[in-house]
Amino acid sequence: MEWTYVVTNTGDVDLTGVSVVDDQGVTVTCPQDTLAVGESMTCTASGIAVKGQYANLGTTEGTAPDGTVVTDTDPSHYFGASRTCANGCSPLYYANPLHLNQWIGYSTDASFASVFGVDTDGTLLDAVRVTVNNNDVWVSLKREAVTALLNASHPEVPYPKTEAEIIAAVQDAYTTGEPELARGVLRLINARMCPLGAENTN
Repeated sequence: MEWTYVVTNTGDVDLTGVSVVDDQGVTVTCPQDTLAVGESMTCTASGIAVKGQYANLGTTEGTAPDGTVVTDTDPSHYFGASRTCANGCSPLYYANPLHLNQWIGYSTDASFASVFGVDTDGTLLDAVRVTVNNNDVWVSLKREAVTALLNASHPEVPYPKTEAEIIAAVQDAYTTGEPELARGVLRLINARMCPLGAENTN
């Protein structure tokens, strides 16, 4: 797989010695090492995809004419899983009234706060039935988190995360105020083929 790192000089002086490093040790190549005011460049790196959760942090720095070093960082992530060994049913599957009997280990009227240990309103069923605006990351996280929990607790779904791991990821998102990573990972796995019957894929 290939990563791209777009670096832009948003300041008011030209920069020299511009470089990008990746905290996972991949070699980042940039087409130049100077950036004029407002100028951008795209640096690249490549590597082999790995199974499971992967996260990396790109860091760029450059030097102003007065010697001041300016820097910025940007994270990225993915979850590597084989479609043959990791599956998940979607929020639409568990929100369907015909599939409420597939809620294993959790009650539809249990509060999200009591199950996940975070300060928020609504029941588990509320979370999966809500209409999601993709810009509302917190609502989307709750929807995907409940879906992931139901997948992980179902004996016929080969879900790659445990219930404890899902709950911990949600708690970490609320603690850090950064829901994007957890939401993105869970949504990706929940979108895999549902193994609970060909007629019940969604």
